[in-house]
Amino acid sequence: MLKRFKIFICVLAVMVAMNSHLSVFASEADLPDPVFAADIDIVDLDFPEYSESEPVDSNIIDDAPTSYSIDETGDVLDVSSQLSSRGVYLFENNPNASTSGTLTESNNMDAYFFSVTDSAKFLLAQLKSSNTNYVARLFVVDKEAGDATPTNIYGKPDDLIQLNGLPIGEYALIILSENSTYGQNYTLNIHAQNPAANISEVYYLFSDLSIFMFKTETGDVYSNGNLIYNTSTKAGNYLHWQRTDKVSWGSGYEQRTHMVLNATVKGMSKLASYSSKNASSNYVVLLYCDEDTEFSYVHTYYQSAPDHIYDSTTVDTTGRETPRKLDSVDFAGGNQHILVYDINTGRPIDFYSTLNLFYAGGAEPQPTINFY
Repeated sequence: MLKRFKIFICVLAVMVAMNSHLSVFASEADLPDPVFAADIDIVDLDFPEYSESEPVDSNIIDDAPTSYSIDETGDVLDVSSQLSSRGVYLFENNPNASTSGTLTESNNMDAYFFSVTDSAKFLLAQLKSSNTNYVARLFVVDKEAGDATPTNIYGKPDDLIQLNGLPIGEYALIILSENSTYGQNYTLNIHAQNPAANISEVYYLFSDLSIFMFKTETGDVYSNGNLIYNTSTKAGNYLHWQRTDKVSWGSGYEQRTHMVLNATVKGMSKLASYSSKNASSNYVVLLYCDEDTEFSYVHTYYQSAPDHIYDSTTVDTTGRETPRKLDSVDFAGGNQHILVYDINTGRPIDFYSTLNLFYAGGAEPQPTINFY
C-alpha cells in the first residue's frame, strides 16, 4: 500500500507541473501505473467545528420604506450634459460599488447613474463626509428627456439610506450641498444587488455595504444578489462543483474528475476566509452537505502500445460506485462533506471532503480557514 501511495504522489506531482504550464517529458520506462481512489489510505481531515451563522441586530432595516414618492418640492434637474458626457459617473446595473469625490463651486453636483434591471431591489446607500451639509438623494432618471426627478429617499453623511423595493428603472444618486458649502471630500457606498424581501434575519452588513447577507421569512438566504440556499428545502442555486485534473504524455494520459451536483445543505457556517492549493477567497461560507447530495468520481488511465493499458473506474475513495447520493454511511463518525461557497462569485470553489481524493490521501495540504 505504501509503495502504491508513493506512486500516487508522483502522479500528482506531474499533474501540478502540467497545471503550472511547465513542460513535462516522460519516457516509456518511467510512466506511472494507475492508482485508484479506493486504494488510498484516507487521512484524518481537520473539519471545522460546525457553527452556523448567527444573525446580527437587524433593527436598522426593520423600518426600511417599501416605496418611494416624488418630492413635489424638489427641483427637476437637467442632467442631459452629464448623460452625454464621456466622464459621466455610471455604476453597473444593480450596483455594489464605492466611489469618492469632492464638490466645488464649479462642480456643485455629482450624479451617479445606475439601472435596476431584473427585479425590485433592496437599496442601501451611505454618504460619508466631514461636510454635514452634503446630501445624497435618489432621483428617477428619464434618459430621453435628459432630466432627473427627486424622490423622498435621501441621506446626510452617516445616514443609512434604505429602500426595500426599488423598482426596475433608471436612477441616479446625486450629491449636493444644502447650503452651498464646498471643498470637502466624500465617499458614497451603494448596494442594490439583493432582491426586495421580507427579511427575518440579517447575517452580515459590512460597514462599506459591500456584503449584505440576510434570510427572508420564507427561509431564502441571499448574499450580494445570489440565493445561496433555502433553510427549509435545503436546496439552492448553482450548488454544483467540478474539478478535472489531467496529465498527458506522448503515448497516453491520466484524468480524474470529481463532481458535486444538487447539493443538499443542512447548515451554513459563519463568514470566513479560505485558502487551499486549488482555490482561495477572502469571503466564503461553508455549506455543510446533507444526505441526498449527488457525487460522482471518474478516473481514466490510458497508455498506448507496446504496453497498452486502459483502465477506467467510477469507484470513490470509500470503495463505492458513483454517481450516487450521499447517505448515512458517508456521515458516520461525525464525517463532514463541505462545499466552499464564494460570496464574491456566488459559486462553490472547493469541496472539502474525504471523497475528494486530493484531501483524502493527503496529496494536497488541508485548507486554511479563518472565521471572522
